[in-house]
Formats: sequence, C-alpha cells, structure tokens
Amino acid sequence: MLNTQTVANTFILLGFEENIKISPMKLQKLTYFLYKEYLQSTGLPLFSEPFEKWQYGPVLPSLYYEFNSFGANPITRFARNAKGQAEIIDLEFSNNLSNAVKKVWKIYKNYSAIELSALTHQKDTAWDKTENIKLSDEDIKNERELR
Repeated sequence: MLNTQTVANTFILLGFEENIKISPMKLQKLTYFLYKEYLQSTGLPLFSEPFEKWQYGPVLPSLYYEFNSFGANPITRFARNAKGQAEIIDLEFSNNLSNAVKKVWKIYKNYSAIELSALTHQKDTAWDKTENIKLSDEDIKNERELR
C-alpha cells in the first residue's frame, strides 16, 4: 500500500509540470478519484487511511492537515516524509497504478476544485450514501464514473 503523501506529491508534480494549479480541495478530489479508479481496476485499496465524509466531499485527514495552510490557494510545495524526502509515484512504468494516475489526471486535471467537489456530491456516490464519517470501500468500488 502507498502513503497518501506519495499520491498527493504525484498530482502536485503533474500540476507543476503542466502549470495546472492544485488547491488542497482539488488535491483531495484527485486523490479520491485515483483511489476509486485503482480500487475498481484491481479490487485492492491503494492506501489504508479511509476517506471521511466532509462538507465538500471525501477527505483524507492526513492530506488536509498537511496542506490546509494553503487554504483555497494553489499548493506550492511537496509533502515530505520523516527523512525530509518527497516521494512520488514512478509513472514511467506501465502498471495498474501508473495507468490509473494517468487516466485520472487526463480526465480531471482541468476541473476546478468546486466542480470536482460537485461530482462527489452526486446522487448515489459513496459520499452521498454514507451515514457515518467513513466512506466504505464497497460503496467507492461500486460508484459509477463521475463527469
């Protein structure tokens, strides 16, 4: 399983490379869509931290606390591990993970944070279905593609 920071850093790097601004809320939604894509294509969770049902859609608390100082502004730095390193997914290899990252980035990179949030709020999404704080992997896995 991956670290959530590694996933976040990968999207931040792609944003830097293509000059696409990524706010904390947009990062949360991109990470959610990647988690869903990977879960649906492999049947396996990408990381162990569960998404929580927050006002603006699914949220990983670890990423919220890492990047909340940016508010609604673009993120300008990578998350670093305890050794001070910024880990990133290697997209050069063609595997389920790199293919999922590329697919999610291609589909959703030009959406705004508000548009992505609205997608996660549609009827019958995992966010819509949950009656407690944690979204279930089963509901995420069964969610249709959102556009």
